[in-house]
Amino acid sequence: MHAENGLAPVDWVSVAAQLRAGIAAGLVFVTSDADGLTGSIGLDVSRHWYGPAPFLTDKWTFVAPRARRTRAVFRLFDAAESKAAALGLPLLLGVMSPVDTERKLSLYRRRFKQVGGIFARG
Repeated sequence: MHAENGLAPVDWVSVAAQLRAGIAAGLVFVTSDADGLTGSIGLDVSRHWYGPAPFLTDKWTFVAPRARRTRAVFRLFDAAESKAAALGLPLLLGVMSPVDTERKLSLYRRRFKQVGGIFARG
């Protein structure tokens, strides 16, 4: 996952802490098949900087290359949408990846309304 989406070095202690917290909060979902895990999504309750209203967002969404032509990502989207509905929160998902960006955006647009973009330098 980091090879495609990593914009900074990995701190495995932070990764482990985020995973533990997300699992404990019921905000990490995985997909699998007979050969093992095919994908995961980690969610987080956040707020816009300008107001108090919470929303559900993703920290990551990843589908293993071998499962990218399956329904795995849609099962992860289903889980995120179900969790947002259960919490009564809007859902905001994003693509922050320099690899296959347009393909990923196209996939998300099939399911969600695009409301912005992310730009970087350095």
